[in-house]
Amino acid sequence: MRRLLDFLIRHINLVLFLVLEGIALIMLSSSHNYHNSVAQGVFGGVVSRINTSVENARSFTRLRQVNRQLAYENAMLHQKLEGTVKVAPATEIKVNDTINKLYYTYISAKVVNNSVNKQKNTFTLDRGLSSGITNGMAVVSPDGIAGVIIASSQNFSVAMSVLNLNFKQSVRLKKTEYFGSMSWPGKNYRFVEVTEIPHHVDVAEGDTIVTSGYSALFPENIMVGTVEGAPEEGGDFLTLKVRLSTDMKKLTYVYIIKDHYKGERLGLEAEAENE
Repeated sequence: MRRLLDFLIRHINLVLFLVLEGIALIMLSSSHNYHNSVAQGVFGGVVSRINTSVENARSFTRLRQVNRQLAYENAMLHQKLEGTVKVAPATEIKVNDTINKLYYTYISAKVVNNSVNKQKNTFTLDRGLSSGITNGMAVVSPDGIAGVIIASSQNFSVAMSVLNLNFKQSVRLKKTEYFGSMSWPGKNYRFVEVTEIPHHVDVAEGDTIVTSGYSALFPENIMVGTVEGAPEEGGDFLTLKVRLSTDMKKLTYVYIIKDHYKGERLGLEAEAENE
């Protein structure tokens, strides 16, 4: 308080001028219609800008909720292209593919931790056992494959990233249907390799790579990436450099895929191998 009084005393002339100026403006605007309209316009503009700033701040605080809702809606719209959609409770989308007899549940989740600079990268999601998440479930982003669940607690789960030396996935060239094996060589986070493609297969830069559906992890035709550059020749097969469609450094919202027929399929295949 003492400092305020000292300031007013030191600048008494300026303070007095501002007070008198304010009084003069009020008297002028109230006695003439033109000046009154100008003053209202000025003050109205100031108030409008303040209200806009306040509303922008409120909108920012709602971004997390909006992003979750968008992730849920994107899952539903995405799956309308693949089959009959049934909306399940909360953040789940159930997809019934009556042609291929596959039944999936898509569960939206947020990435709460992620690594891309290690040799065996993982990422953590805010969904766990309470949401029905178990080991072996595929994880995809809105742009393509992302990883596979390897551990779950009650409320969280950890996925092996595609940027992991242990990650392997059966994929195929969308144009020619030839399939091969995808893995990460442990270098650039934007690129993976596809091997086991026969030499006679016609491969061009820009060709699309998708999941084959053979591994019982990912559904068929999930986007993987596009061929970058010319194939490398050597041995019995071609090696393709593939740019991932998912930018793992920007991974935020994903979908965990539960295949309801996976157990039946794997059990039958194991039984057949033992005969």
